[in-house]
Amino acid sequence: MLTGTVMWSCSDDNDDNGGNIDDKPISATLDEAQISSTSVVINLETTDVSKYVYVVKEGSVSSLPDGEELFLSADANNIVECKGNSEKLAVVGLEGNKDYTILFSFKREKADKTVEYIVKSVTVKTANYDKLLTVLSTSMFGVKFHIECPADKYYRYALVNKFIYESRNEMFEGTGMDLTFLAYGALIGKGPKTIEWNDGEPLDPDDDEMGTMSVKPGTAYYLLVAECDADGEMDFEVNGGGGDDWDLLSPAPSSRALPDLVGECLDQPVDEGVTFNGFFARQELYSEFPAVGNGSVDFETVIRTEHTLGFEVAPHGDVQEYLVSILADVEYDILKRMVGEKGMQAAVLTGDIPVVYQGTEANTVSVSGLEKDSKYHFFVTGICDTEGKVQTFNEYTVSTIKSDKAIPEIAITGISAPEGSAEAGPYYVWFNIKAPNKDCVRLKYLCNTKAQWVIAGNEGKGDETMFNSYGQELKDADIIQAINSDAGFNINFGSWENTVSILKIASYNEEEALKVFSGESTSPEEQDKARIESHLFNTLQGDYTTTVTITEGGYIGQPDTEHDVDIRMNISSNPFTDSPANYSAFKATQEYTNLLNYFKTLESTEEAAEARLKGVFDEYKEFEAKYVQKYRGQNRLVITDFNVFNNSMTQYLSPWKLFCEIEGYNSFGTADLFYDYGPKMFIEMLGENDAIVPTNTQFIPPVLSWGGNNYVYYLGAQLEGKENGQKVLFDVEFPLNITENETTLEIPGISKDGEMYYPSLISSFGMSAYCTSKPWVLKKGWNGGSAKASMPYTRSGMKASYRNGSHFKTTYLPIHKKGLKNVEVKYISLKEYAKQAKK
Repeated sequence: MLTGTVMWSCSDDNDDNGGNIDDKPISATLDEAQISSTSVVINLETTDVSKYVYVVKEGSVSSLPDGEELFLSADANNIVECKGNSEKLAVVGLEGNKDYTILFSFKREKADKTVEYIVKSVTVKTANYDKLLTVLSTSMFGVKFHIECPADKYYRYALVNKFIYESRNEMFEGTGMDLTFLAYGALIGKGPKTIEWNDGEPLDPDDDEMGTMSVKPGTAYYLLVAECDADGEMDFEVNGGGGDDWDLLSPAPSSRALPDLVGECLDQPVDEGVTFNGFFARQELYSEFPAVGNGSVDFETVIRTEHTLGFEVAPHGDVQEYLVSILADVEYDILKRMVGEKGMQAAVLTGDIPVVYQGTEANTVSVSGLEKDSKYHFFVTGICDTEGKVQTFNEYTVSTIKSDKAIPEIAITGISAPEGSAEAGPYYVWFNIKAPNKDCVRLKYLCNTKAQWVIAGNEGKGDETMFNSYGQELKDADIIQAINSDAGFNINFGSWENTVSILKIASYNEEEALKVFSGESTSPEEQDKARIESHLFNTLQGDYTTTVTITEGGYIGQPDTEHDVDIRMNISSNPFTDSPANYSAFKATQEYTNLLNYFKTLESTEEAAEARLKGVFDEYKEFEAKYVQKYRGQNRLVITDFNVFNNSMTQYLSPWKLFCEIEGYNSFGTADLFYDYGPKMFIEMLGENDAIVPTNTQFIPPVLSWGGNNYVYYLGAQLEGKENGQKVLFDVEFPLNITENETTLEIPGISKDGEMYYPSLISSFGMSAYCTSKPWVLKKGWNGGSAKASMPYTRSGMKASYRNGSHFKTTYLPIHKKGLKNVEVKYISLKEYAKQAKK
């Protein structure tokens, strides 16, 4: 893009009334002292000229054009209104060592009031390029530059979005990324070269893998050039620190080519501790900014609370579409440092700032999830054409408040299940919620086990943060009315037997200030079932060789394969026989020494550590006896001592092994050991010769849970065939087929809607451990081998909900205004937005 700038003008000479207007001089002459490689200055005599236009042509012009035609055909940017009788015009955006003809058409009113157009021309040859990198021009969607070097020299060159550069640079503590961007993805050139890059065009026409160029209006970029050899290798030294061993500023004078160059062109990388041995150039620049449109987007704040800002927005004039973006004050400072104040407008359209709303008509928009008493910056961009070349842009600063109004009190009481409730028993926990002053207006709740709350606290997650992120709203009018009544409102949650749960309620006032109230409730113990007497309790116990047909996923483009795997399993009524019989026997083991040393770090004396260890050991032995009785009370045998993948993450760990584990496993209490241990499954007797293998994600412990929430495995039923691998049934009962001599057991598939489902192990992480297409066959006795490590076939979406699964849900503040469509959005931080963009 070629442009001109009127540099100054002389006096008007209005006191000189002599002479004929038609005879007054008009001229255009070259200022020989101001010829550079990219610009020239023209001296103009413009007496009584109202306007003039200029057109730049490469090469020579054989004949001058008609003055009026030249005037009418000129670009609007090249029309100049005269301010005096003498002016200087700087023509910029030229290329070095080239011949140009600059044509002028001067418009002047003659003495007889007619208009004449006087044509003048100037020829010039620009100077040779006097520095390595020269930016010739920028447009909204392109950049043109020249690299000047000896003909036999190679170099790498790249145009890097400044926001992307500085974002990555921040990850490395600001040590510089010049050589990184040049080493990865830069092109290789040789000798003097003029390069023009436009948005969407291939970076390298001969190499599609290089991708396309991205240049957007008003965006900040770094243009990098560095010498290399023919193979692209750059010559530099890493001296381990400082970065102060060179003068970062080039001694060459700054370019006059474009006003949107930022600072001087550097002749060394900014990378800390690096000295570059070849030639180097680094120039910051902006692409051309969008034109300002004829229109506007009204923005009025209508809601300000502690955590929500609401506003009305309405487009006018030529605005066809608008975008609303938001940044917290700290993030605003970071982004402005990265892209510059002028680059903020472009950051919206290039995706550097998350857009919270995009619309074409008047709306109200509410943004929730904000921090209280904090400043936020809203950016409203109006798009006035289909390409984004014409825009409006406004920035607004709005702050959330810190409320001083009273917050309604809430009382939470743990209760037993109401009489006649279907959701009663050991796997439900009940609470009563009441507002003593009958002034409740809005609530959110979070309920989980006491153990999970302790974990959340240890991770530094405060109540207010938890509620802002995960709180589930109780906003039904009937519920609020019940909470404000004398009886209050009863609510229940899924739980585990004899487990303490904590319900936390965040009570809000009308300005979203919150106060958290909490209450505990304990679910009842599971009661024994009607006792079944069966000889199978004795005859089924022992070791088994279990054959399972595994479907394994092949590599990309390769078919799945099936193979049989033999796995050792043990069936017993008491799987807890690996622990010492008593404390005296325990003291003779290495585990005792390890645990005692551990407890010494927690207690002030060795005696206190010994007493604490004995206490937890005695408690453990009590739970052992309790669970042996519990299994019998539920008419069950336990299948244990098998490995899901034959690897360390799914090895069998008994409750005793978990008890002795000092690193890698944590439990909130002894009861957790008997829930988490495994792998384990159950056989339940229904009669003398009748048994099943039950599955239930709420009432039966998972197969394995000691590896954390990402590695909780459940027994489920998966539809036969790998193409149907995402169809899984839970909470089903597999029949257990037993041969007449009771030496072979079979866990067959089950039929549902004419389709067969086979037993599979499904993890809460969404992975199928065993994609089986045949029944599981257990033969009495362990044959000693053929087990192999098995990589499961991955099934995205096969997730089980584990028993202490979170009730947390994201909620939005419902704010509506009559007559306008309301839009509710959730604030996302710049850091989190960047993370999501990488996925």
